[in-house]
Amino acid sequence: MNSQSPLVIPNYLASSVLDIDFKKIKNDGIDYIAFDADATLVGFRKKALDDKTKKYLEKELRRFKGVCIASNRVTNDLHEIADDINAHTVRATLTTRKPSVKFFHRVVELFDVKPSKIAMVGDKLIADIYGGNKAGFKTVWVDKNGRDSIIDWVVQTRRFERRLTKKHFKRSN
Repeated sequence: MNSQSPLVIPNYLASSVLDIDFKKIKNDGIDYIAFDADATLVGFRKKALDDKTKKYLEKELRRFKGVCIASNRVTNDLHEIADDINAHTVRATLTTRKPSVKFFHRVVELFDVKPSKIAMVGDKLIADIYGGNKAGFKTVWVDKNGRDSIIDWVVQTRRFERRLTKKHFKRSN
């Protein structure tokens, strides 16, 4: 992403967390990784990683100084996932949620580094990518894992994302 790119454009794309090139991200100067939980690491509201994802991340995340799960879940049920990948958690509150820069500043405070040293990995173009870019993070957009929440279905989040990406690709062609 360059300074002229819209904030909804991610720095990296991957079909899933299993396809992220963590070596490249590390070589690009990233020291910390923040993951969205629902539909990124696990299916909606799931509380545990599958074995394949757990093994892959255990190996790949050793490159980084720190990892967290930065989720809009307000429930306190991310501990098993966090423990599986030796991560901290940053959960939403009723008033501070992604894509708010205030939410992302909580991740910066957790790691105590410049935002440019953090990559946000998520499946939502607005909450994860726009919010992460606006906060100064590098961003990795992955295809959703499983179903969306009822709220995303009602507000048609994915339809909105398709329109945004179509609009951008029309301009760049």
